[in-house]
Amino acid sequence: MEFDAFLNQAWSDHGEHPREVADRLLASLELVVQSDEIPRFAQLAAHVFGEHLGDWQGGIALVEKLRERPCFLAGTEAEPAIVRAVVTLNLAASGDRSQVEAFGRSDQARVLAMAASALAGQRELERATEYFTMALNLLSGVADDDPAHRALAVTGNNLAAELEGKLERAPAETELMLLAAHTARKEWQIAGTWLNVERAEYRLVRSCLEANLAEEAVEHARRCIEICRANSAEAVELFWGHQALALAEHRRKNGAAFKAALDMARQHFEKILGADRDWCRPGLEKIEALSGANSSSCL
Repeated sequence: MEFDAFLNQAWSDHGEHPREVADRLLASLELVVQSDEIPRFAQLAAHVFGEHLGDWQGGIALVEKLRERPCFLAGTEAEPAIVRAVVTLNLAASGDRSQVEAFGRSDQARVLAMAASALAGQRELERATEYFTMALNLLSGVADDDPAHRALAVTGNNLAAELEGKLERAPAETELMLLAAHTARKEWQIAGTWLNVERAEYRLVRSCLEANLAEEAVEHARRCIEICRANSAEAVELFWGHQALALAEHRRKNGAAFKAALDMARQHFEKILGADRDWCRPGLEKIEALSGANSSSCL
């Protein structure tokens, strides 16, 4: 199997089967035959071993082995990519920030953001909060094309999603959830595409609903839909925008607006084909169940 196909399949599988993907990575170092493949392999390895498995030392050992590949060239992007991944995993494992402080502002922000995301995945939310806040503060004065912005966007999304999934949240965790979701939206505006921004608006709907901010949730759902329309988005994106609006209107007990959003979600669902249809069906069933419900809870 060629490297690109291997990596794409690993990214596709890692969420549901992280241990299996980790084993594949360990057995597939020989697929890395070009220097520019090393940063991509290191990123996935750090993500799977860190955020999904909490196997910090296993991740470090695997990433360090990339130096032994014949294609490794000191002085290319391969070298700092390995260093960042190793320092990220070390930071998450030990909390020792001395290695991080040796980096420049941008790399500090990237490492702290990646460590925060990994710790959030392992539900170590206190340190995740600390590192995320530190990374956010470091972004002041960093150029718009700096990769640190994307790192913060990804981390913000992951942190918000992790906190949304908690059955019970302390007030400080709710504040972090909202900060993370707003950060993702802001940073995707700088570092991403319209699709990233639109999905960040959807994330904000979900976070606002979890924080019982129905009015704000409605506004973000409308922005999500506006972005979709402005960019001729596919039906699947418009479906999720109207699904989010239906949830938000139901939460604020606006029956007519809820029904209108539900009808639009149904219309867009009918245009969706293939696997996307299966992915969207539970979302449709969720809001259809609310159409006859008396409860004011959407989530």
